[in-house]
Amino acid sequence: GAARRNAPPRWHAVTGGSVGDGTSDYGMSDASIEKKRDLSLKQPPKRASGRVTRRRLPGACEASTNSAPQVRRRAVRKTNPTVTGDDRGRLRSDFEKASAMSLLKTEVAAPEVAALAQKVAAACAVDAHRDAAAAYGSLKKVQHGDIPPAVFENMLAMYARLIMSASAEGVFIDALSFGKTPTEDACWALLRAFERAEEQARADKVLLYMETRGMV
Repeated sequence: GAARRNAPPRWHAVTGGSVGDGTSDYGMSDASIEKKRDLSLKQPPKRASGRVTRRRLPGACEASTNSAPQVRRRAVRKTNPTVTGDDRGRLRSDFEKASAMSLLKTEVAAPEVAALAQKVAAACAVDAHRDAAAAYGSLKKVQHGDIPPAVFENMLAMYARLIMSASAEGVFIDALSFGKTPTEDACWALLRAFERAEEQARADKVLLYMETRGMV
């Protein structure tokens, strides 16, 4: 109060007040000072001048910010199960398409062919020619089936042991029609079967086939 008003201006400079700047209480009455303090208490606190950035929840304003229509991408398969890596970027011919389809069908029939081939091998091992002939007949009826060469060899060896020359000749012709080249052992077995059956004409045909293939 009175002591502060009578204080020299130097004291106000030391304590933070400045004379004549409008912020000091120097030279003011007690009533004026009290009124000034009341006004300062009633004034609301000043807000920060800087802009406060609020966090936006993910997906909260997607509808308002992305007003442009979204283009739906089309799903395109990159690979083809019947196409190799070298076939990409070019059109295949009808022959190539047919070959790929035939290969696919052969793979589908492979389990059935394998099961019947095992039955043929088991029957031929014990010379059960009826069981072997039944399994062999079913094997030939499998569509798009690739008969293993061992099936023909097992049948020829069994018929040679049983001296069933006519049946052996039929298996030999089947092997050629299915695109399978009889092995040298199969040809020798067939030749011996014809010789034991005293069928020299058929034996000569087999011998001629072996000569053209460089087996003898």
